Amino acid sequence: MIRAKVIRILSDTRVILNAGRDQGVSAGMRFRVISEGSDDIVDPETGEKLGTLMNVKGVVLAREVFDRFTIAGTEESLEQEPLSRTLAALASSRRRLPQKLDVDESQIQPLFGGDSAVRVGDEAVQVVAEETRD
Repeated sequence: MIRAKVIRILSDTRVILNAGRDQGVSAGMRFRVISEGSDDIVDPETGEKLGTLMNVKGVVLAREVFDRFTIAGTEESLEQEPLSRTLAALASSRRRLPQKLDVDESQIQPLFGGDSAVRVGDEAVQVVAEETRD
């Protein structure tokens, strides 16, 4: 399983991860972005630690893979796009739009003057094939 960190937030749909081709990342791989501070689940009767509950902030796909880093983006979702007030009553158009991450907007650092509350330093963990889609 590949583990990486979010090292730059490009927009509310794109981040850069600090792992790339050299670490085994390939285009299309899915990563869960999780917070570092995960909650321990403790049995109240025995005090035994039963496991850890991860705070999943979102899922991103490796879009552009470089040797040592990856630009990853959210998956697309279908959203309604009205054609016009008159036509909207008769028909509607659907287009695929990227799902947005809840990013900390103060940490957005666009590439090349682009656009972009996932935080820099959050971990990104590869979603392995055996896991089901969210």
